[in-house]
Amino acid sequence: MGLKSDLKIAVTFNEIILRDSPDIKEVKETAEIIANILDKDYKVEIIPLGKDILSFIENLKKSSPSAIFNLCEAFADKSIGEMLVASLYELLEIPYTGSSPLTIGICLNKILTKKLLISHDLPTPPWFLKSEIDKIDEKMFPLIVKPVSEDGSFGIFRENIIFERKDLHKKLEKISDRIKVPIFLEKYIEGRELNVSFLGDEIICIGEIEFKIYPRILTYDGKWRENSEDDLGTIPRYPADLKEEEKERIIKIAKETFKIFGLRDYARIDMRMDENGKLYIIDVNPNPDLSPDAGFSRALKVKGINYEDGIKRILKFALERGNIFA
Repeated sequence: MGLKSDLKIAVTFNEIILRDSPDIKEVKETAEIIANILDKDYKVEIIPLGKDILSFIENLKKSSPSAIFNLCEAFADKSIGEMLVASLYELLEIPYTGSSPLTIGICLNKILTKKLLISHDLPTPPWFLKSEIDKIDEKMFPLIVKPVSEDGSFGIFRENIIFERKDLHKKLEKISDRIKVPIFLEKYIEGRELNVSFLGDEIICIGEIEFKIYPRILTYDGKWRENSEDDLGTIPRYPADLKEEEKERIIKIAKETFKIFGLRDYARIDMRMDENGKLYIIDVNPNPDLSPDAGFSRALKVKGINYEDGIKRILKFALERGNIFA
Protein backbone atom coordinates (compact mmCIF):
# COMPACT_ATOMS: atom_id res chain seq x y z
CA MET A 1 0.00 0.00 0.00
CA GLY A 2 1.37 3.44 -0.99
CA LEU A 3 1.67 6.44 1.24
CA LYS A 4 -1.32 8.74 1.68
CA SER A 5 -1.40 12.09 -0.06
CA ASP A 6 -1.13 15.17 2.14
CA LEU A 7 -4.36 16.45 0.57
CA LYS A 8 -7.39 16.69 2.85
CA ILE A 9 -10.80 15.78 1.45
CA ALA A 10 -14.05 16.78 3.16
CA VAL A 11 -17.09 14.56 2.59
CA THR A 12 -20.23 16.61 3.17
CA PHE A 13 -23.82 15.41 3.53
CA ASN A 14 -27.17 16.38 5.08
CA GLU A 15 -27.28 15.42 8.75
CA ILE A 16 -30.69 16.82 9.64
CA ILE A 17 -33.87 16.82 7.60
CA LEU A 18 -37.27 17.85 8.88
CA ARG A 19 -39.33 15.26 7.03
CA ASP A 20 -38.79 11.56 7.66
CA SER A 21 -36.92 10.75 4.46
CA PRO A 22 -35.21 7.43 3.79
CA ASP A 23 -33.37 9.07 0.88
CA ILE A 24 -31.60 11.47 3.24
CA LYS A 25 -30.82 8.69 5.72
CA GLU A 26 -29.23 6.71 2.91
CA VAL A 27 -26.99 9.65 2.01
CA LYS A 28 -25.40 9.48 5.47
CA GLU A 29 -24.55 5.83 4.95
CA THR A 30 -23.15 6.61 1.50
CA ALA A 31 -21.02 9.43 2.94
CA GLU A 32 -19.44 7.02 5.41
CA ILE A 33 -18.73 4.47 2.66
CA ILE A 34 -17.17 7.10 0.39
CA ALA A 35 -15.10 8.51 3.25
CA ASN A 36 -13.71 5.02 3.92
CA ILE A 37 -12.78 4.63 0.26
CA LEU A 38 -11.01 7.99 0.03
CA ASP A 39 -9.30 7.49 3.38
CA LYS A 40 -7.01 4.96 1.70
CA ASP A 41 -5.39 7.73 -0.36
CA TYR A 42 -6.13 11.03 1.41
CA LYS A 43 -6.71 12.60 4.77
CA VAL A 44 -10.51 12.56 5.05
CA GLU A 45 -12.97 14.38 7.28
CA ILE A 46 -16.73 13.96 7.26
CA ILE A 47 -18.49 17.30 7.73
CA PRO A 48 -22.27 17.04 8.12
CA LEU A 49 -24.58 19.89 7.21
CA GLY A 50 -27.08 20.40 10.00
CA LYS A 51 -29.60 23.16 10.59
CA ASP A 52 -26.93 25.77 11.40
CA ILE A 53 -25.25 26.97 8.20
CA LEU A 54 -22.79 29.16 10.13
CA SER A 55 -21.45 26.14 12.01
CA PHE A 56 -21.10 24.29 8.71
CA ILE A 57 -19.10 27.17 7.24
CA GLU A 58 -16.92 27.36 10.34
CA ASN A 59 -16.24 23.62 10.22
CA LEU A 60 -15.27 23.86 6.56
CA LYS A 61 -12.91 26.76 7.22
CA LYS A 62 -11.40 24.96 10.21
CA SER A 63 -10.88 21.79 8.18
CA SER A 64 -9.48 23.73 5.20
CA PRO A 65 -9.93 20.85 2.75
CA SER A 66 -8.22 20.74 -0.63
CA ALA A 67 -11.52 19.55 -2.13
CA ILE A 68 -15.04 18.51 -1.14
CA PHE A 69 -16.85 15.33 -2.07
CA ASN A 70 -20.31 16.85 -2.02
CA LEU A 71 -23.32 14.75 -1.11
CA CYS A 72 -25.55 17.58 0.18
CA GLU A 73 -28.99 17.43 -1.42
CA ALA A 74 -30.90 20.09 0.51
CA PHE A 75 -30.78 22.58 3.35
CA ALA A 76 -33.45 23.21 6.00
CA ASP A 77 -35.77 20.70 4.28
CA LYS A 78 -35.67 22.67 1.02
CA SER A 79 -34.33 21.11 -2.17
CA ILE A 80 -33.20 24.53 -3.42
CA GLY A 81 -30.54 24.23 -0.73
CA GLU A 82 -28.65 21.78 -2.96
CA MET A 83 -27.85 24.66 -5.31
CA LEU A 84 -27.11 27.06 -2.46
CA VAL A 85 -24.64 24.70 -0.77
CA ALA A 86 -22.73 24.37 -4.05
CA SER A 87 -22.75 28.18 -4.28
CA LEU A 88 -21.20 28.29 -0.81
CA TYR A 89 -18.32 26.11 -1.98
CA GLU A 90 -17.83 28.52 -4.89
CA LEU A 91 -17.65 31.50 -2.51
CA LEU A 92 -15.17 29.65 -0.30
CA GLU A 93 -13.18 28.76 -3.44
CA ILE A 94 -13.02 25.07 -2.58
CA PRO A 95 -13.21 22.61 -5.50
CA TYR A 96 -16.10 20.17 -5.13
CA THR A 97 -17.57 17.18 -6.91
CA GLY A 98 -20.65 17.38 -9.07
CA SER A 99 -22.34 20.02 -11.16
CA SER A 100 -22.27 23.78 -10.73
CA PRO A 101 -24.91 25.75 -8.80
CA LEU A 102 -26.40 27.05 -12.06
CA THR A 103 -26.79 23.57 -13.52
CA ILE A 104 -28.24 22.19 -10.27
CA GLY A 105 -30.69 25.10 -10.05
CA ILE A 106 -31.92 24.74 -13.63
CA CYS A 107 -32.33 20.97 -13.35
CA LEU A 108 -34.11 21.29 -10.02
CA ASN A 109 -36.75 23.53 -11.62
CA LYS A 110 -38.56 21.16 -13.95
CA ILE A 111 -40.25 23.97 -15.87
CA LEU A 112 -36.92 25.68 -16.62
CA THR A 113 -35.53 22.28 -17.60
CA LYS A 114 -38.33 21.76 -20.09
CA LYS A 115 -38.02 25.25 -21.55
CA LEU A 116 -34.29 24.75 -22.09
CA LEU A 117 -34.90 21.38 -23.74
CA ILE A 118 -37.55 22.85 -26.04
CA SER A 119 -35.31 25.79 -26.97
CA HIS A 120 -32.73 23.30 -28.26
CA ASP A 121 -35.27 21.10 -30.08
CA LEU A 122 -34.83 18.25 -27.63
CA PRO A 123 -37.91 16.07 -27.03
CA THR A 124 -39.85 16.31 -23.77
CA PRO A 125 -43.53 15.59 -23.01
CA PRO A 126 -46.00 18.51 -23.16
CA TRP A 127 -46.66 20.11 -19.79
CA PHE A 128 -49.11 22.46 -18.11
CA LEU A 129 -49.04 24.72 -15.09
CA LYS A 130 -51.72 24.25 -12.47
CA SER A 131 -53.29 27.53 -13.60
CA GLU A 132 -53.74 26.12 -17.13
CA ILE A 133 -55.70 22.98 -16.32
CA ASP A 134 -58.98 24.17 -17.83
CA LYS A 135 -57.20 24.56 -21.19
CA ILE A 136 -55.91 20.99 -21.34
CA ASP A 137 -57.13 19.12 -24.40
CA GLU A 138 -58.71 15.68 -23.95
CA LYS A 139 -56.01 14.08 -26.12
CA MET A 140 -53.36 15.04 -23.56
CA PHE A 141 -54.65 12.49 -21.06
CA PRO A 142 -53.39 10.60 -19.18
CA LEU A 143 -51.38 13.17 -17.21
CA ILE A 144 -48.87 12.81 -14.41
CA VAL A 145 -48.64 15.35 -11.59
CA LYS A 146 -45.08 16.25 -10.57
CA PRO A 147 -43.48 18.68 -8.13
CA VAL A 148 -41.95 21.71 -9.83
CA SER A 149 -38.75 21.76 -7.77
CA GLU A 150 -37.96 18.44 -6.13
CA ASP A 151 -35.75 15.48 -6.96
CA GLY A 152 -35.20 11.88 -5.86
CA SER A 153 -38.81 11.07 -6.93
CA PHE A 154 -40.13 13.08 -3.97
CA GLY A 155 -43.87 13.58 -4.36
CA ILE A 156 -44.22 10.89 -7.04
CA PHE A 157 -46.84 8.20 -6.32
CA ARG A 158 -48.90 5.91 -8.54
CA GLU A 159 -51.93 7.98 -7.62
CA ASN A 160 -50.32 10.93 -9.45
CA ILE A 161 -51.57 9.61 -12.80
CA ILE A 162 -54.82 11.23 -13.93
CA PHE A 163 -56.49 9.22 -16.69
CA GLU A 164 -59.63 11.27 -17.43
CA ARG A 165 -60.66 14.89 -17.40
CA LYS A 166 -63.58 14.17 -15.07
CA ASP A 167 -61.09 13.27 -12.34
CA LEU A 168 -58.75 16.21 -12.94
CA HIS A 169 -59.83 18.77 -10.35
CA LYS A 170 -60.56 16.29 -7.57
CA LYS A 171 -57.34 14.31 -7.99
CA LEU A 172 -55.24 17.43 -8.41
CA GLU A 173 -56.54 18.83 -5.12
CA LYS A 174 -55.89 15.52 -3.36
CA ILE A 175 -52.33 15.27 -4.70
CA SER A 176 -51.59 18.89 -3.79
CA ASP A 177 -52.73 18.30 -0.23
CA ARG A 178 -50.56 15.21 0.01
CA ILE A 179 -47.21 16.56 -1.22
CA LYS A 180 -47.65 20.22 -0.22
CA VAL A 181 -45.26 21.71 -2.80
CA PRO A 182 -45.84 23.57 -6.11
CA ILE A 183 -46.84 21.18 -8.88
CA PHE A 184 -47.28 20.97 -12.64
CA LEU A 185 -48.82 18.43 -15.00
CA GLU A 186 -47.05 16.50 -17.75
CA LYS A 187 -48.44 14.24 -20.45
CA TYR A 188 -47.82 10.69 -19.22
CA ILE A 189 -45.85 8.70 -21.78
CA GLU A 190 -46.70 5.01 -21.68
CA GLY A 191 -43.67 2.96 -22.67
CA ARG A 192 -40.15 1.99 -21.63
CA GLU A 193 -38.29 3.98 -18.96
CA LEU A 194 -34.62 4.39 -19.82
CA ASN A 195 -31.74 6.16 -18.12
CA VAL A 196 -28.33 7.20 -19.40
CA SER A 197 -25.45 7.37 -16.91
CA PHE A 198 -22.40 9.59 -17.43
CA LEU A 199 -19.00 9.46 -15.74
CA GLY A 200 -17.21 12.64 -16.70
CA ASP A 201 -18.57 13.34 -20.18
CA GLU A 202 -18.59 9.65 -21.15
CA ILE A 203 -21.72 7.53 -21.33
CA ILE A 204 -21.05 4.41 -19.28
CA CYS A 205 -24.37 2.62 -19.62
CA ILE A 206 -27.98 2.84 -20.77
CA GLY A 207 -30.21 1.22 -18.18
CA GLU A 208 -33.91 0.47 -18.00
CA ILE A 209 -36.51 0.26 -15.26
CA GLU A 210 -38.97 -2.59 -15.77
CA PHE A 211 -42.27 -2.40 -13.92
CA LYS A 212 -44.48 -5.06 -12.38
CA ILE A 213 -46.76 -2.35 -10.99
CA TYR A 214 -49.36 -0.16 -12.68
CA PRO A 215 -49.23 2.64 -13.59
CA ARG A 216 -45.63 2.02 -14.67
CA ILE A 217 -43.75 4.85 -12.99
CA LEU A 218 -40.77 5.12 -10.64
CA THR A 219 -42.34 6.31 -7.40
CA TYR A 220 -40.75 7.62 -4.22
CA ASP A 221 -41.60 4.36 -2.45
CA GLY A 222 -40.21 2.34 -5.34
CA LYS A 223 -36.93 4.20 -5.14
CA TRP A 224 -36.45 4.53 -1.39
CA ARG A 225 -38.74 2.26 0.68
CA GLU A 226 -37.09 -1.14 0.59
CA ASN A 227 -39.44 -4.13 0.19
CA SER A 228 -42.48 -1.92 -0.36
CA GLU A 229 -44.90 -3.03 -3.08
CA ASP A 230 -43.53 -0.37 -5.41
CA ASP A 231 -39.93 -1.36 -4.65
CA LEU A 232 -40.58 -5.02 -5.40
CA GLY A 233 -42.45 -4.06 -8.57
CA THR A 234 -39.63 -1.84 -9.86
CA ILE A 235 -36.82 -3.85 -11.46
CA PRO A 236 -33.60 -2.24 -12.76
CA ARG A 237 -32.00 -3.75 -15.86
CA TYR A 238 -28.42 -2.79 -16.72
CA PRO A 239 -27.74 -2.65 -19.59
CA ALA A 240 -31.08 -2.15 -21.34
CA ASP A 241 -31.91 -4.51 -24.19
CA LEU A 242 -31.98 -2.14 -27.15
CA LYS A 243 -31.59 -2.27 -30.92
CA GLU A 244 -28.47 -0.58 -32.27
CA GLU A 245 -30.54 2.14 -33.93
CA GLU A 246 -32.32 2.85 -30.64
CA LYS A 247 -28.99 3.10 -28.80
CA GLU A 248 -27.66 5.57 -31.34
CA ARG A 249 -30.68 7.87 -30.97
CA ILE A 250 -30.58 7.69 -27.17
CA ILE A 251 -26.85 8.44 -27.07
CA LYS A 252 -27.21 11.40 -29.45
CA ILE A 253 -29.98 12.99 -27.39
CA ALA A 254 -28.22 12.30 -24.09
CA LYS A 255 -24.91 13.81 -25.23
CA GLU A 256 -26.63 16.95 -26.51
CA THR A 257 -28.50 17.29 -23.22
CA PHE A 258 -25.35 16.78 -21.15
CA LYS A 259 -23.58 19.55 -23.04
CA ILE A 260 -26.45 22.05 -23.06
CA PHE A 261 -27.08 21.77 -19.32
CA GLY A 262 -23.41 21.98 -18.42
CA LEU A 263 -23.46 18.70 -16.53
CA ARG A 264 -20.15 17.41 -15.20
CA ASP A 265 -18.42 14.65 -13.20
CA TYR A 266 -21.40 12.28 -13.02
CA ALA A 267 -24.99 12.59 -14.15
CA ARG A 268 -28.06 10.70 -15.32
CA ILE A 269 -30.62 11.57 -17.99
CA ASP A 270 -34.01 9.84 -17.82
CA MET A 271 -36.13 9.15 -20.90
CA ARG A 272 -39.28 7.40 -21.98
CA MET A 273 -39.66 5.57 -25.29
CA ASP A 274 -43.23 5.19 -26.52
CA GLU A 275 -44.64 2.28 -28.54
CA ASN A 276 -43.56 3.99 -31.76
CA GLY A 277 -39.97 4.34 -30.60
CA LYS A 278 -40.20 8.09 -30.01
CA LEU A 279 -37.99 9.32 -27.17
CA TYR A 280 -38.90 11.91 -24.53
CA ILE A 281 -36.59 13.38 -21.89
CA ILE A 282 -38.44 13.28 -18.57
CA ASP A 283 -35.67 14.36 -16.19
CA VAL A 284 -32.09 15.66 -16.11
CA ASN A 285 -30.19 14.64 -12.99
CA PRO A 286 -26.94 16.22 -11.89
CA ASN A 287 -25.33 14.45 -8.92
CA PRO A 288 -27.49 11.28 -8.94
CA ASP A 289 -27.56 8.81 -6.05
CA LEU A 290 -24.11 7.29 -5.42
CA SER A 291 -25.07 4.58 -2.94
CA PRO A 292 -23.48 1.21 -3.75
CA ASP A 293 -26.79 -0.35 -4.81
CA ALA A 294 -28.03 2.62 -6.87
CA GLY A 295 -28.50 2.64 -10.63
CA PHE A 296 -25.33 4.65 -11.16
CA SER A 297 -23.28 1.99 -9.36
CA ARG A 298 -24.86 -0.69 -11.56
CA ALA A 299 -23.91 1.37 -14.61
CA LEU A 300 -20.29 1.54 -13.42
CA LYS A 301 -20.22 -2.25 -13.08
CA VAL A 302 -21.49 -2.74 -16.64
CA LYS A 303 -18.70 -0.48 -17.87
CA GLY A 304 -16.16 -2.57 -15.98
CA ILE A 305 -15.44 0.10 -13.36
CA ASN A 306 -15.65 -1.03 -9.75
CA TYR A 307 -17.45 1.20 -7.27
CA GLU A 308 -14.28 2.28 -5.47
CA ASP A 309 -12.55 3.37 -8.69
CA GLY A 310 -15.67 5.23 -9.81
CA ILE A 311 -15.72 7.26 -6.58
CA LYS A 312 -12.03 8.08 -6.94
CA ARG A 313 -12.52 9.22 -10.52
CA ILE A 314 -15.35 11.56 -9.51
CA LEU A 315 -13.07 13.15 -6.91
CA LYS A 316 -10.28 13.44 -9.47
CA PHE A 317 -12.50 15.61 -11.69
CA ALA A 318 -12.91 18.10 -8.83
CA LEU A 319 -9.18 18.08 -8.03
CA GLU A 320 -8.33 18.74 -11.67
CA ARG A 321 -10.72 21.72 -11.81
CA GLY A 322 -8.83 23.16 -8.86
CA ASN A 323 -5.48 22.42 -10.50
CA ILE A 324 -4.71 20.10 -7.59
CA PHE A 325 -2.72 16.98 -8.28
CA ALA A 326 -2.12 14.34 -5.64
